[in-house]
Order: sequence, then structure tokens, then C-alpha cells
Amino acid sequence: MTLRRTALVALAMTGALLAGCGSDDSDTDTDPTPSAEETTDDSDKEEAEDDGERVGTDDFTFVLPEGWEDISDRPAAGPVEVAYADSEVIDDFQTNINVIRTPGVPDFDVDELEEQAIGELEGAGIFENVTAQDNYEVDGVDVPVVSAEATTSGITYVARQYYAIYDEVLYVITVSFAPSVSEDDQQDIAEELVDTWRWEN
Repeated sequence: MTLRRTALVALAMTGALLAGCGSDDSDTDTDPTPSAEETTDDSDKEEAEDDGERVGTDDFTFVLPEGWEDISDRPAAGPVEVAYADSEVIDDFQTNINVIRTPGVPDFDVDELEEQAIGELEGAGIFENVTAQDNYEVDGVDVPVVSAEATTSGITYVARQYYAIYDEVLYVITVSFAPSVSEDDQQDIAEELVDTWRWEN
């Protein structure tokens, strides 16, 4: 089994979900998602969770930053479990997160999972700058992280994908940004989200 459907749908979905969102003007000039701190201390994570609402499904939850909205009811959402976006628009794009769940996935180790993800994205021919980032821990699960740039529905964006296998289910957590968002800020925002992730089953 390959990751093609899950990985590619998660990335391609992002542009469709956010197409036309530039009209949602925002007067907010503050950063809605403060940079994540270097520590992974539980007390620090609990403090961060006080700043937003815990959202998710029966399988997982995470804390939504203040000012983010549920966009899972948009027609383009398709098979996503959840989809949320920042209400602030940056260069006609809303920073967003979506999660796709695929059961019955083989028990790949982290290196195999990373290799599969990169191979599928590169082989699709529509993604550029596909890059393996440092592995990251999502509530005790060591996961590969892959970034890529794509253009969908006329919108160019950059995404960081976290590939977590838990209880024989693959969760592709995709956090996407306007290209003008710095790489450091992309990492900070994405890690702030996944640091609050909790498995619920």
C-alpha cells in the first residue's frame, strides 16, 4: 500500500479549501499564533492550551489558536476529518490545518514512511521543493515531517505534513501557509498546533 491518495489529497485539498479566501479581509495586525517555545515540558503545553479551544474527533484532539475558524463544511473539504483556518488573510491565503485519516495502513517505520511520502509527492509532478524536515513527536509518536510547495486553483502555498501512524491508522496532518510566511514562522505555528495534539482512543 502506498500513501498516494492520503498524502496527495491532503495537500491538494488545501488550495481548494482556501480558494477565494482573499475576500475575507481582516483588520487584525497581530500574529494570532505566537511562536512555539523550545521546551516540551507538560506544564508549558498546558499553559498554551489555555489560549484556545480544544477541537477534533473521537480519535484525536488539538488546541485551536484564537481567531481560527472551522472550514470543514466548505464543499471542497471532501474526506478531511477536520479543517480549520486562521481568520487573518495573508497574501490572499489563510493559514490552515486539515487532517485526513486512513485506516489499515501497514506498520511503516519512520524512515519508510518518510520515503513513501516523498516518493509519492515527487512522483505526482505537481509539487515543488519537496523536503524532508526533522522528525517530530506527536503525543508520543515519532513522525516524519515533509514540506512541499504547490499551486491549486491558482493559489500557491507551502505546506508541512506530519505523518503519524497510531493504532494502525495513518493521520496526515497538513498545515499550510502563504509562501511569504518565513520558514521559521511556518515551523513555529505548525509545532504549536501539533504540540497540543492528544490521542483520544
